[in-house]
Amino acid sequence: EEGVSYLLSSILHYKSERENAGVSLNTTLDNMLEFAMNDEYSGWNKELKASNYQFDAPGTVKNVSSLYPLSLAFITGDDDILRRRAIPMMEYVMSREKFLYTPSDTLHQTQSPSHLLNGPCVDIGELAALDQLTGGTTPAFSIEAKRLFGISRRLNMNTETGSGSWQDYLARYRLLHDPSDLQKAVAGANQYLQQVYDQYPKTFFDSPGLRDKGAGFTTDYGYRFYDLFELFLETRDEVYLQAALTGAKQFLLWTRSNPQPPAHNIKINESGKVNGIFPGRRVSVVEGSAFVPMDVTTNVPETEVPAWRTSLHGLIPEAPNTDAFGPVMLAHHAAWLLRLAQSSKDTLLRNAAYNAVIGRYENFPGYYFTSLQTDVYQRRGYPMRPFADVKYNAIFYNHVWPHLALLVDFLVADFNYRTNGKISFPGTFAPGYAFLSSYVYGIEKGTMMGQEGVQLWLPPHALQSSGFALNHLMGRKGNDLFIAFSNSTKGKVKEQVRLNQTIIPWRRDKLYTVIFYDTSGNRKSMRIKNGMIPVTVDRDAVVCVQVKDILPAAGGESDHTVGGEPKPRQNRFLRFAAKEDSTAISTAMIIQPEKKLAVFYTYLNKTEKEWKACSLRYRLSNREAWTTLTDKRYPFEFDLALPNPGTPVLFEIHAVRHDGHVINFPEQIINQ
Repeated sequence: EEGVSYLLSSILHYKSERENAGVSLNTTLDNMLEFAMNDEYSGWNKELKASNYQFDAPGTVKNVSSLYPLSLAFITGDDDILRRRAIPMMEYVMSREKFLYTPSDTLHQTQSPSHLLNGPCVDIGELAALDQLTGGTTPAFSIEAKRLFGISRRLNMNTETGSGSWQDYLARYRLLHDPSDLQKAVAGANQYLQQVYDQYPKTFFDSPGLRDKGAGFTTDYGYRFYDLFELFLETRDEVYLQAALTGAKQFLLWTRSNPQPPAHNIKINESGKVNGIFPGRRVSVVEGSAFVPMDVTTNVPETEVPAWRTSLHGLIPEAPNTDAFGPVMLAHHAAWLLRLAQSSKDTLLRNAAYNAVIGRYENFPGYYFTSLQTDVYQRRGYPMRPFADVKYNAIFYNHVWPHLALLVDFLVADFNYRTNGKISFPGTFAPGYAFLSSYVYGIEKGTMMGQEGVQLWLPPHALQSSGFALNHLMGRKGNDLFIAFSNSTKGKVKEQVRLNQTIIPWRRDKLYTVIFYDTSGNRKSMRIKNGMIPVTVDRDAVVCVQVKDILPAAGGESDHTVGGEPKPRQNRFLRFAAKEDSTAISTAMIIQPEKKLAVFYTYLNKTEKEWKACSLRYRLSNREAWTTLTDKRYPFEFDLALPNPGTPVLFEIHAVRHDGHVINFPEQIINQ
């Protein structure tokens, strides 16, 4: 640990080199949300409820976690995100066998996708977090977590997870609150630390604590500092905090830190053309399929920029077999480094966090990048085109929502760090896989400058500014609006901020009282009108404003709050066999992500090899007529939004085999 600090500080003179470049982080977040909700450009496959994974495995789809869009729906108040992304992804993760799904049964497909509906395809931690983020209104999450606990599964490629790991015990403790689970998590973590201390990997084929399973991603080569920090939060045992800090310092050795970018401007995009990192695109899903050559040059204006704008510092390579493509911009580690920097006052961790995220892109930037010589991936329009026209780097559409989550997590962690906890919003741990772990938000209210009970609120385009140096975090409490501003530059910043009247409904010429807070606890007030707020923020400082009585009576809150009213009914999950075939299984559940919205979802485990069609016959109450839906294409699944969360569903399922024989499932009632 001391050696890393000496190397980076005294030898390499590592520093925080970045600031906002062209737009704020909030504008980047808004642009990326717009991209994520564009079905074509974001690679969304509505029928399969997942993102196209065509860069690596054409014809397949993949999701990482449904927690990311669920959280974004809550904190933005966007019902479209909830219905078009979060709910379909929840259905996907509850039904599919692996993160990567293929609608084809072609042999030897790359990355070993699954063709089966044998879910859930997520770890215990995801199920526990879903239960928490939805307030326990969907029993399927806890029921399936209990069923799968201790079972070894291969969810991502062929990497084994589960088997009752200490991380799983910690997740189950958070789900069921059984003290014995926390004891087992502690015992397992202690054993893990005994194994990994003084056993730093010497090759690219082993990993602390995973020597029998091999290592793949960069995070496999050091201590599991995300998980160790989570255990510290539950136990408050400094042993786990120190272990997490040690792991984070090891991790810094994987981030780019040398050589320093030049101190002057550099010419980029020379001759107005930029070559792609890869020679073409894959067109076959078969293992080992090569890139088909294509024109991968992008026309982009030649220009000059400060060298730090395109610096690689602060980012990590994905894995040993892909490091030649450069580091990746999916930097979930940044928020974790800030959390640990706050606990340890270690500025190296802070500097690496800032270098990983600040001023890097205006929209979804793709994955790898290799060179100081281009900013093509940083531009707002870079991903806003069909797949074949995004030519510079690899586009993994399943990374879009994890990337959105990391930006929100970074913003929350940064304001917490800069104010030493005076601005704080509790998060829910979203484990993802590999290094795609972050906090998601929306369930618990937080604190802004001593004001408790503030709901995190980040609706897109809520603020308009005369500059781009300031990042912001917003919250609401009753009729009051809170906005915190941080300065990304090395000097004092003055900006005129205008509240978007379509989102924050101020009245023309009405005077509103604004209270200004600084991090030292000083307060002053002024009156504003017509939505204009003058903001001055010193270097490394934060200013928070509280605008009194500007929000509607409901405080801007929507139905995106957890907890069902009345208490959710218990028969919200069923799994049962067909009458004629005990191997034909139907799984049905009620998914309720918010107070006023619930969805009935059912999926079947048979494929197109056994069945040619499947039908759902249902009615939503004893008084209504029966309705029939037919699915003639695998995967066989049905969902429908309920008129209200308490509506019972009577249903029966019939399937048709290829020989014409009908398979009947017994009539069921759910949500009674």
